[in-house]
Amino acid sequence: MKDIDYANEPYRRLYTKSTTAWKAMGWKARVTFLSFHKELDRYGEMQMDGESPVKTIFLASGLPEEIIEQGLSELIKRKWIIQENESLVEPFFFKAEETSRSDSFRQRGHREKIKHHQGGSLVYYFFEKENGEVKIGFSICVEDRKKTLEKEEGINLLLLCVMRGGREKESKEHAKWSENRSHGEWFTYDVSMRRYVDEYLEKNPIENFLPNYSQKSQVS
Repeated sequence: MKDIDYANEPYRRLYTKSTTAWKAMGWKARVTFLSFHKELDRYGEMQMDGESPVKTIFLASGLPEEIIEQGLSELIKRKWIIQENESLVEPFFFKAEETSRSDSFRQRGHREKIKHHQGGSLVYYFFEKENGEVKIGFSICVEDRKKTLEKEEGINLLLLCVMRGGREKESKEHAKWSENRSHGEWFTYDVSMRRYVDEYLEKNPIENFLPNYSQKSQVS
């Protein structure tokens, strides 16, 4: 992998969803298309230079000609590849390359990346000093959740601890402190809860779950 120069070499977008049209094609057509797509120039074209379409793809990709011949026939029939003068062209190349990601797609990708690195959802204990209460909830991105709550509620929160789990774990933590419930997901932070948090943190520091997280404030 040392010969790959990510910073200075071209990329090609590849639509990875297995659509009905994609699955309807034979494997030779799919392999031919992937090999063809990889070798396109920045205009979505492959110059033939006097060669036949099959020979052109063979010289560019090294894929066996018998596979290309059958695969290309289907691709041309389905108009996934078209021939224009002395070039083979991928007709939807520019649309794929120039279409911008939607905000929802980028946000979903961000959440999935966080979920991958964290290994799933985390249950959090957020302390709100002014009222002396703790909010117990869960999120795949605890740090973003904290910022959102602070902005929406106009409060400052301190992350006391986090633990692996989602809604089921959250419900168990809520049940554990049912007598401390103030309202919704907010609970009174009394001596017993503080002792529980301190003992939990001895074996499960926040850094074990959020390696890059840091906070200077402490509960007094």
